Amino acid sequence: MITQLTVNGIIAGCTYALVAMGFTIIYGTVRFFHFAHGAIVAVAAYTAWAFMAYLGMPFAMAAIISVVAAGGLGVLMDRFVYRPLRQRKSPSLILLLASFGMFLVVQNILQFVFGSDIKMLRGGAASEGHRLFGAVITSTQLWIVASSVILAVAALWFLRKTGFGKSIRAVADDQVAASLVGINSERTVSMAFFLGSALAGVAGILVALESNVYPAMGLNAVIKGIIAALIGGMGSIPGALLGGLLIGFAENVGVWGISSGWKDAISYAVLVAFLLFRPGGIFHTDLELRKV
Repeated sequence: MITQLTVNGIIAGCTYALVAMGFTIIYGTVRFFHFAHGAIVAVAAYTAWAFMAYLGMPFAMAAIISVVAAGGLGVLMDRFVYRPLRQRKSPSLILLLASFGMFLVVQNILQFVFGSDIKMLRGGAASEGHRLFGAVITSTQLWIVASSVILAVAALWFLRKTGFGKSIRAVADDQVAASLVGINSERTVSMAFFLGSALAGVAGILVALESNVYPAMGLNAVIKGIIAALIGGMGSIPGALLGGLLIGFAENVGVWGISSGWKDAISYAVLVAFLLFRPGGIFHTDLELRKV
């Protein structure tokens, strides 16, 4: 039982980590809580479902297009909502409220277009899971774990080794100083939104494969992603991964023997403990030049 709970915790934690990684890249660059990140999770899942259901598109192609569309949606949100507010020197609270408003708008658009009934992204007959140290894990769950680890490594490499990644870290460190050395800060912010939103898109598709597609699916994803990012250390990619795994493990082991309705309470309890005793999270940010 402990082995199975641990495996379940790792699987749940990996989906939280994907959301947290995207969220922390965006937060590290613009310094406000992009709550509409959760809406992008749902949009990616619905986009993949629509391409497969209406156009008969293969899953791999539908998933790639959906991830790109999720990244594009993040860029559009920044271009037409956040950027005008930043140019007016709006405080972070205004940006947060705008983000929350966009989350509700997108969620209601999805419900209006696709209906409120639950949809399934996965198809075909259910296959038997694989045995791992006495626990059972499906092929989809293996993909979730592998994708999270690979994308965490890829995101960290991108931020540290590529020109765009260094520009993102420079803007996150000091936007004014980055502009003085010739970095286009607005283009860099757009790149951060695309990268972070694409990661949210991957999370949405993997969550849909594991469970179902419905308009409000992004709410739980973004809340758990924010908690994972705060626990891991806001701005840290390894921290987002570790924070997601910690939350997933705590939830699944914590509800052993009690109702699963306590999952959210356990997550918040862990968050409060970190805020009280280690408010900076497990790791410091990776999105600063001086940390390299």
